[in-house]
Amino acid sequence: MGVQLDGYTVNASGAVISTLNPNSTFQAENYIVSSSPSILTGININSFVGANTFYSAGYTGTNATMLNIEAGHIWSGHESLGHTIQNNNAASGALNEADRHATWVGAAMGGRLGGSSPAGFQQGIAHGATLRSSAIATKWLGSAYAGSFDDTIESSLDHMASVLGQANVANSSFGFTDSSSSSGFAWAYDAITKNNPRTTWVFAAGNSGPSGNTVGAPASGYNGISVGATGPGNAYTTVASFSSRGPQNYFDPVNGIIAGVRAPVDILAPGQTLTLAFYGGQTGGNGIALPGSTLVEGTNLYSGGVAGTSFAAPIVAGGATLLNDASISLGMGQNSRESRVIKAVLMNSADKLAGWTNNPTVISGASVTTQGVDFVQGAGQMNLTKAYTQYIGGGQDVAGSGGGAIGAVGWDFGGFGNSLANNDYPMTTLLLGGTNLTATLAWFRDRTYVPGSFVASDDSFANLDLQLWDSAFTTMFASSQGLYDSNEHLSLTIPATGSYGIRVSRKNNMFGALAGIDYGLAWSATAIPEPSYMLTLGTAALLLTSLRHRRGYAAS
Repeated sequence: MGVQLDGYTVNASGAVISTLNPNSTFQAENYIVSSSPSILTGININSFVGANTFYSAGYTGTNATMLNIEAGHIWSGHESLGHTIQNNNAASGALNEADRHATWVGAAMGGRLGGSSPAGFQQGIAHGATLRSSAIATKWLGSAYAGSFDDTIESSLDHMASVLGQANVANSSFGFTDSSSSSGFAWAYDAITKNNPRTTWVFAAGNSGPSGNTVGAPASGYNGISVGATGPGNAYTTVASFSSRGPQNYFDPVNGIIAGVRAPVDILAPGQTLTLAFYGGQTGGNGIALPGSTLVEGTNLYSGGVAGTSFAAPIVAGGATLLNDASISLGMGQNSRESRVIKAVLMNSADKLAGWTNNPTVISGASVTTQGVDFVQGAGQMNLTKAYTQYIGGGQDVAGSGGGAIGAVGWDFGGFGNSLANNDYPMTTLLLGGTNLTATLAWFRDRTYVPGSFVASDDSFANLDLQLWDSAFTTMFASSQGLYDSNEHLSLTIPATGSYGIRVSRKNNMFGALAGIDYGLAWSATAIPEPSYMLTLGTAALLLTSLRHRRGYAAS
């Protein structure tokens, strides 16, 4: 199904005549500014999310490139961001102005040690990476730091399509109202992501919580990583009240709107009391012509108390960059840098916070979820220590694309042809009773956008299931079989020592013709160090306990 993008009225030159669905919800600014970050109140987020595990192994992002795409540029005049490379975007009136919001985001992704921060507080998660910046705004709207801007198809979508492949990881911390991902713009974001499968694109979920059905596009799409925020500051034990969440509406061109069925958040990261580089110049969202604009003088200032999913997202983008750096350094191969693999590993290694549930039920003795992940938390909060182990310390990329024998920890990039089938992964080690098994599956929704065409299409959506069986695949114990998301997730306790296997099953399509589909799969369980004495126990049943487009930031 092809549509003129997002229902906009377009003239012959592609300029916008009317705009729909502006997003005007933001997390209110509540920050302080200082020339010395040591007096600010935030903790070292890098250590909290486990990035030190990568640093200790020599990976800070050095061999990887990350890109921030939003209204304005990261300011390269700050002591921590002088390495930023700005992509000049001359398309359709793009302003290419330095911006406070982009500077905060860039600092979270890859800010480096500055003279005013001798303890390295707060460096970006992937501070060794090449950091690029793209700006898409053609006009800033409202008062200073209202958070809204206009862009055009040429300055945004076509520009993104041309630059996304420059980076291993991209981040975008803005959004617009489209909870069901039913607009042509949302389709185009998914299409551009699909066309650049070795670039992991991370999006901020938005700050319209605590109600459900509040994740806006592009985070409400399927092919990137949608990030929610945790708090309170310095603890990060719960989902921040402002963080957008599900249950979310689903849409496709055949079945229409189905209300309250999606889990749109993929993962969480800290989003309150953050310490980030500050830009006080009168450009971008603080442009001199905007009411309330104020110049804040000082070259190397820092903000404390920054909050919003806009800043949780670049923390996850930094984590994805560390995985890419390790992959390149170790020569792990291109499949390890597939965005579906990176997404599966990050989700599978996340920590579930109190109250996490995917609402399983018991059907014919098996635990079945049609939800996959939690409506609010997604898979949980990013844990890079666990991600390091799952990505590097286990099995890597089973030979072929149709399954195969696996160990207790690892990942695979697999796929199906244009027919219904099962890909089986029998485990070669026994699993210890009482330990936790997690498995995560991620794939793309098939959407199309051709740069310069002004038309996007929603073509098909494969329905895959993720299951746990005995190793002979005669008895199924658990199944994640949602219809409405592009990931499946299992999290369960193994009650008795035995031999198990993971199955990826292609059941059908939600709509559209069958076509080849690839996926990323990650899993983690604890193997028995010396299993021979346990062989007599056998296997027990499991008990499963712009066109011009008005947008707004998903952050302060």
